[in-house]
Amino acid sequence: MGAEAELEVSISDLRNSERFDTHVDAGIRRSGSSAIRGVITDLSASGFRVEALDRLPVDSVVWLKMGTLAPQMARVMWNRQRIAGCQFAAPLHPSVLAQLVALTQA
Repeated sequence: MGAEAELEVSISDLRNSERFDTHVDAGIRRSGSSAIRGVITDLSASGFRVEALDRLPVDSVVWLKMGTLAPQMARVMWNRQRIAGCQFAAPLHPSVLAQLVALTQA
């Protein structure tokens, strides 16, 4: 099963989650590429907004790495220069979201 099949999430799910304003460094890696540094500025169970060092192409698969938690797969839904909005392949479990939010407040 490829990453494409794992990213089937309806558009209606995009904004149904509580969003958290953040400012935390994270690693962003496109499939088949090296990780780049980014700053997560918005986080929810369904996705995140990131300001990355490089432009992330729309529809590309990326992996978000924050703290010691396992990388989370997402798809780039939009971009404006180096800012991109990404949707997680599957909504984050509430406990995982809580851990990520706690990292942003540390």
